[in-house]
Amino acid sequence: MSTALWLLAVQGALGALDTLYYHEWRLRLPETKSARRELRLHASRDFAYAIVFGSLAWAIYTVLLKPHTHRVPGMQLSAFTMIGGALALLVVASPSIVHAPWASMPLAGWASIFFSGMLALVIAYYFWYRGVRIIGPTRTAMFSNLQPLFAVAMAWAMLGERPTIWQGVGAITIMTGLILTRT
Repeated sequence: MSTALWLLAVQGALGALDTLYYHEWRLRLPETKSARRELRLHASRDFAYAIVFGSLAWAIYTVLLKPHTHRVPGMQLSAFTMIGGALALLVVASPSIVHAPWASMPLAGWASIFFSGMLALVIAYYFWYRGVRIIGPTRTAMFSNLQPLFAVAMAWAMLGERPTIWQGVGAITIMTGLILTRT
């Protein structure tokens, strides 16, 4: 890892320590009404760290995945990663799962769970792994920028939501970036 990434990691850890230990635990800033401006600043910084570290984790995951895509079929690789992620999520979410009103969930709720589990995760990851194997992690990662476009299109088609001008500007920006990186 380069020096810049190590410095960023150290800065992120120090920022988390500052926020959690000093501001949250010692000063109890969330309970102080006059601290709203500082809390907004911390929330903005934490959001930026989440984006950077989330992107970094996804990039490392994708690059480390590349050798496995040649040995393990895409659907099997998707199943392995889904099971691993589900086990970790089950540990964290088990209290909510136990208390959820499963018997009274409408059919639309069950359809949403199926859609999210099968289509949005399993099939999408299958294509992700196939892309990593065929065109490589860097070029595959570029296409993850299409997710907001698909989300807007699905909201338009399924929920009747009308895209805004800013979503159109975002779509043009995303497509321009993809076209520029392919040439």
